[in-house]
Amino acid sequence: NPFAAGIALCGLFAAIISTGPLNFLAPIQILVRDIYSVYINPGASDKQLLVLGRILAVVLLCLGWIVAVTFHQILRLTYWAFAFRAGIAIILLSLTYLGTRYVSEDGAFWGLIAGVIAFAAWTLAGSPFGLHVAIPTMATVFTATLIISKFRKRKRELPQEVLEALHPAKN
Repeated sequence: NPFAAGIALCGLFAAIISTGPLNFLAPIQILVRDIYSVYINPGASDKQLLVLGRILAVVLLCLGWIVAVTFHQILRLTYWAFAFRAGIAIILLSLTYLGTRYVSEDGAFWGLIAGVIAFAAWTLAGSPFGLHVAIPTMATVFTATLIISKFRKRKRELPQEVLEALHPAKN
């Protein structure tokens, strides 16, 4: 039925249009606000951050185009994306279950870097033992995050209202 197919295509198009900009802007904001302005250049002006954001947008578009024209196996790309997202999820779960008292900013950042290195090494090694790349990635992120957080404490304490929301007092 062409009418049903048209409705399905409209729904697919709407899903792409509604999530595409967020998937494009999120990595740029993470790189600019969470990494560059915190670790690389804490005194960066708004203009510098804007210019960097625009440069990263062009780079991200070019990388996306390269991946689109060179990757012919969409399932392999999805496989890699899943493994990488699993590593990021470990940091979020660590913060949620272990609490902000045990995970520092440096621990989360360097844990993610360690996870990227483990991800690349495991992929280049050809997934030894037939083990999915997400498993060593998650283990590396979790372990590195905890070890680094143990030695590198939080740079600043969270505001009181955030602490109360994360750790409500028991009555």
